[in-house]
Amino acid sequence: MDKVQLQNRTKNFALRVFRMVEKLPKSKGVEVIIFQLLENLLKEANELVAIFTAAIKTSKNDS
Repeated sequence: MDKVQLQNRTKNFALRVFRMVEKLPKSKGVEVIIFQLLENLLKEANELVAIFTAAIKTSKNDS
């Protein structure tokens, strides 16, 4: 999997999560859970992209 494929998979996953969140009932408790879910989703996606980018740079330097 290359960087573009990873970005597309991450984007599609995030979009599926957003669509799921839109279907949840509206209440204060659910809003808190949604906020935490989305916050963690973005954090994990950024970490994954950073790890993948570092791996690509390392493999290019080894060549």
